[in-house]
Amino acid sequence: MAAAGPGRRPLRKGGYAAFIDPRGRLRDCSSRRKTRWPRNGAEARTGGPDGSGAVKDLAKRPSEALILAGGLGSRLRPAVADVPKPMAPAGSRPFLEYLLDYWLARGIARFVVSVGYLAERIMDHFGSGYRGAQIEYVRETEPLGTGGALALALEKTAWRSGSILLLNGDTWLAASLDRLAADADRQLPATLVLVRVEANDRYGGVEVDAAGRVVRFGLPADGGPALVNAGCCLLRPEPIQAALAGLPRRFSLERDLLPGLARQGRVAASVQAADFIDIGVAEDYRRFCREFAGAGFQPRPKEGC
Repeated sequence: MAAAGPGRRPLRKGGYAAFIDPRGRLRDCSSRRKTRWPRNGAEARTGGPDGSGAVKDLAKRPSEALILAGGLGSRLRPAVADVPKPMAPAGSRPFLEYLLDYWLARGIARFVVSVGYLAERIMDHFGSGYRGAQIEYVRETEPLGTGGALALALEKTAWRSGSILLLNGDTWLAASLDRLAADADRQLPATLVLVRVEANDRYGGVEVDAAGRVVRFGLPADGGPALVNAGCCLLRPEPIQAALAGLPRRFSLERDLLPGLARQGRVAASVQAADFIDIGVAEDYRRFCREFAGAGFQPRPKEGC
């Protein structure tokens, strides 16, 4: 495999060697042929063992993402002050660059960033694009909570496809987008990525039924193993907007919207074995910097692309 240098981050995909060039394009090291990137949710890169970079139909796979990046970051301030959480430095780069790089490599070509607290720090750094991807912003004039930020972004943005990827801007999750799309139910408004935490003393647990649907949130964090919400969701904008009717301007996605949808049997689960770190507290922020933000950082999911 080609040696890693500035702007050349190596990874291994589907049994062949590749790297991401400085413009964010995936290149095959053996043939030097550029892999064709998906232009919409109907295409996905599926580089097989032959390194062909073939594209197959996968209509549920999104090419757009909404990143929630407007929180105050109060719990992280003992470690990082005067920047929004997604801009917390990790090595020589802000955390949000790692997040964008990861999803760019999986075919996300348009990012809408919901900003609020110290919004200029994010907007000035990234501008209208990053490594060939389009970046747009929806700005809160007051704190709206995660649900209110989602509602505002859905209202203000013209989405181009039938599904979008929703991401927490302070959460590292090496999830498989192909797996998420495969687990999604086209009849449901939301499909949530869940990961198993072996000693859960921090997050509310999530219960999933035999049909793969979320039935309950907020199980006690009792220190035992649990499935938890990993801060990544595949949404269908139109039915989600319908579900928002009647909710206040400021509300929580996790406490006010998703539990109600789950009680109606309208949230699918995508349970994945994936690296997961919420940098919202100082201890886990330092762990991300220590384990993931070094010179040898090679982001890839454990379950395909």
